[in-house]
Amino acid sequence: ASCFCPTIVPVTPPVCSCHTRTPPSLGCVREEAMADQAAALVALAQENQALTHTVQQLNDVVAALQQRLDAFPDPGADAPAPGKYPVALPEKFDGTLASFPMFFAQAKLYIQGRARNFPDDRTKVHFLISLLKDQAAKWALPLLRQDSPLLTDYVGFCNHLETVFGNPLKESQANRAIRQLRQDKSTAAAYATEFRLLAQDLSWNDSALRDQYLEGLLDEILDQLAMMDRPTTLDALIQRSLQIDDRLEDRRQARDHQHSRLLAPVLPSRSTPTAELPVEPTQLGAARPRLSPSEKTRRREGNLCLYCGGSGHYARSCPKKMPVAGKPPTSVAEGPSNMGSQSMQEGPSPVELRHLMVPVRLYPPGGPWILTHALVDSGATRSYMDAAFAAHHQVPLQNKPEPVQVEAIDGRLLRSGAVTRETQPLVLCLQQHREVRTLDIASMPRFPLVLGMDWLEAHNVQIDWVNRTVHFPDPCPHALSEMLAAAPTEEAVPTLPAVYRDYQDVFEERGADQLPPHRSFDCGIDLQPGAPLPVSRLYSLTEPEREALQDFLRKNLERGFIRPSTSPTAAPVLFVKKKCGELRLCHDYRALNKITIPDRYPLPLISELLERVQGAQMFTKLDLRGAYNLIRIRAGDEWKTAFGTRYGQFKYLVMPFGLCENQPPEPGVPPDHPQAEPKADPVGVVLFPVPVSDPLHP
Repeated sequence: ASCFCPTIVPVTPPVCSCHTRTPPSLGCVREEAMADQAAALVALAQENQALTHTVQQLNDVVAALQQRLDAFPDPGADAPAPGKYPVALPEKFDGTLASFPMFFAQAKLYIQGRARNFPDDRTKVHFLISLLKDQAAKWALPLLRQDSPLLTDYVGFCNHLETVFGNPLKESQANRAIRQLRQDKSTAAAYATEFRLLAQDLSWNDSALRDQYLEGLLDEILDQLAMMDRPTTLDALIQRSLQIDDRLEDRRQARDHQHSRLLAPVLPSRSTPTAELPVEPTQLGAARPRLSPSEKTRRREGNLCLYCGGSGHYARSCPKKMPVAGKPPTSVAEGPSNMGSQSMQEGPSPVELRHLMVPVRLYPPGGPWILTHALVDSGATRSYMDAAFAAHHQVPLQNKPEPVQVEAIDGRLLRSGAVTRETQPLVLCLQQHREVRTLDIASMPRFPLVLGMDWLEAHNVQIDWVNRTVHFPDPCPHALSEMLAAAPTEEAVPTLPAVYRDYQDVFEERGADQLPPHRSFDCGIDLQPGAPLPVSRLYSLTEPEREALQDFLRKNLERGFIRPSTSPTAAPVLFVKKKCGELRLCHDYRALNKITIPDRYPLPLISELLERVQGAQMFTKLDLRGAYNLIRIRAGDEWKTAFGTRYGQFKYLVMPFGLCENQPPEPGVPPDHPQAEPKADPVGVVLFPVPVSDPLHP
């Protein structure tokens, strides 16, 4: 832009045309001066207008430059110099195929982040070669010796490097791995992460990935997804499964917390003062706190009432006691179940830490089992269940034949009144001991169950007070297996032919429901040395199948044929419908049989067996009742028969169906048994049912 400055022209006095020799008059001079000033003002106005236009143009240029400047980000004080981003140097590559994808990606990222340090292809290739070691460095050494053209071709070198060290089978391997991927015991988040890593090496479309993702999810997550609209993308499906898994995990933690509260030492509630007057465990409900020794001494010395502390009467006639109504008390009980209180809890008191608590498992009739704990209390004359606990678990109840009044340790009757309800007969399991018992129902805010003197006297248990353990005598007369053995059987004598009366014990049914003893021909399961134990997932069951499973577990636990297990391996179970419509429980022991050393005992030829029965006229069939259950699993091998269900893991003590070892050559009589003597030719023995033929009889 040019700068305009006004030019001042000196004014020469004009010479009047009429007075060429004499100065003009004063009037002429004034007029001419005014005309000159007017001309100068016009010129100045024009220059001012030109300058204003120029300034406006400059302002427009400055505004445009400012806009361009604002478009650039502010580098800040700590920004790195151009071409030097903070990228970590990748670790050297040794030629391992599994680590090549990560190395290659990190090396390319470093070159891009430090572009100023790599101006041409040669420097990039040399940098990549400097990151090679071991077998990878040996591969690059001939390229340097021969000055290969690849040293100046970065793209070609990268392609050649990927051809040599890349995995050509990564897609097929990922295909196989993703089809075998299962969530099992991992979280949905871990399963989804592994699934995405495998999916990135596949060329599947989104629909195929969604279907495969569903194949590996747990059944409980699939059940929840089945009740919702199916997500239309893989990302939405994964997000939905993560939400469901988080919810299920919250519920599991809540149940575990409740379970830990049932098994942990009972803690006092904030609303119950326990600092000075601890509550005895043999006091039911809101029983009065026990007096301290000093308080008892003070009241005795002052002839005060031991119940209320007042004067003029004694505890037996204290007016503040509840009036006695009905029958005199006949039972002393303890209390409490944590099912009746929802208060926040603090640290345990010294008295409560001395409780003898034992974990028990209950099998109410018609319902699932219950895992809880019981207080063993010699101060309670009877055994009790908390009313709130029974209502929470829907334990079937019945009326007692006669109401029973219960009093606390201080002689005061329970505020809840007489005990009028009891449980229906249920199975109570403690350790390996099982029994059928009926429990009285009382309101106990701290313990779900109380095993009193009636239970202690019936079993005559030995208590280790130091380790807080209970030991049963062997045999225990009140154990379920002993009770079943002693239970009266149906009269079979009238229908038994006289010729078989001497063998009446063989035809009795009670032996089939008893756990047989260990014998020399127990069924052993020998596994291949070093073989990995199989891990199986549960099969989904229908509602009728779940009911049949509960019935099977209840019956076999009562018989003692199965027990709870913590085996590192477990076979799944499934049901097969019989011709009659009933459901048969089957154990999928195929994975276990693959690693089992088979028993190659030679079986007789069918042709020889047929020859033996030729000409026979009399046949007898001996059908063994529960033949498989008459043979025990060899001691120490029970864990190998474990099977998993939604209700827990169990193991067999008797021989189950499905094992490759459970086909002895003769029913119950293996070759090393003393009774396994050579048979006479006229007699043939086959697998059960056992037909016996004798051609000597007409």
